[in-house]
Amino acid sequence: MYSCRDKTSISQKCFSHFVCLFLPSLSFDNSAYTRYREVAALRQEASLPVRANVIFEIFPFGILFNDNLVITLVGSSLRLIMPNIVGG
Repeated sequence: MYSCRDKTSISQKCFSHFVCLFLPSLSFDNSAYTRYREVAALRQEASLPVRANVIFEIFPFGILFNDNLVITLVGSSLRLIMPNIVGG
């Protein structure tokens, strides 16, 4: 799938005559896969054609919060039941 050159190595660290730790290492260029994931994430984000008003039609009891957890929008049924609710 990807043509790349890799480099493998094993390092050894001994703590005493009885305990040694062998650490395998694999180094390779991962930029092709990283770019693929970035493009896939952009494609997925662009393919979300649903607007907030459609979601609130489907879920009339929905509540939308902003990053600070302040209510910014509420569904139409909540507005009928609670006309003084914060958020439009």
